[in-house]
Amino acid sequence: AAPFADGDRVVFFGDSITHGGRYHEFLADYYYTRFPDADIRFVNSGIGGDNAKSSQFRIPEDIVERAPTHVCVHFGMNDVGRTVYSSRPTADDLVIAEKCQAEYRRNLPELVSRIRRAVPEARLLYLTPTPYDDTADVTNIPPGKTGWSVVNSKGCSVGLSLMAGFVMTQAKADGVPFVDWYTPLQSFLMGRRAKDPHFMFTRYDRTHPEALGHSIMAWKFLEAQGAPALVSDIAVDAG
Repeated sequence: AAPFADGDRVVFFGDSITHGGRYHEFLADYYYTRFPDADIRFVNSGIGGDNAKSSQFRIPEDIVERAPTHVCVHFGMNDVGRTVYSSRPTADDLVIAEKCQAEYRRNLPELVSRIRRAVPEARLLYLTPTPYDDTADVTNIPPGKTGWSVVNSKGCSVGLSLMAGFVMTQAKADGVPFVDWYTPLQSFLMGRRAKDPHFMFTRYDRTHPEALGHSIMAWKFLEAQGAPALVSDIAVDAG
């Protein structure tokens, strides 16, 4: 994918990782500081709890009305069926997990098809799901916090890796650029986890990346665009 240019309107269409996250803010900071004269606008169209199916119903309001030149699509964490994963899954759990995979493989292309019809002039960019940290020794759970958000859905990250693989395969088939977030984040996590069992780049829910995770996401996004690393330079005429 080429770097964004003057006049671009970029919509980030996703779930809570987009909605309450910071990767798009880091991207905006990069472009505003490197290209201060360019009119580039970034729109956060993430909604917490959304997935590749339910998001289809908000295309008119959250994409079309923004008149985008680019739409970045990021879903998966709410498609994978986190609650059916555990260290001891039942036969029914395994069936549901596979059903979630099949639905994602059906819903994501349908979502993209609807976006294409709604804004045919916009360029698409696919973003893979981020990992679920099911190997963390979590020590930062708030007092009194209970429920699914503090239960370890062991094996969920493998499910997300399958979805990430599908996104990349689909992107190549569609001729659409993509950014693989899963692989570098998981690799970074495992490298740090080997030295510190308490290290995390997500919140205690193992799901939502915090600032460090979002900075890596922004970095890999810019790297995929071939965005220049240079901030400024100076030349001295010795003559």
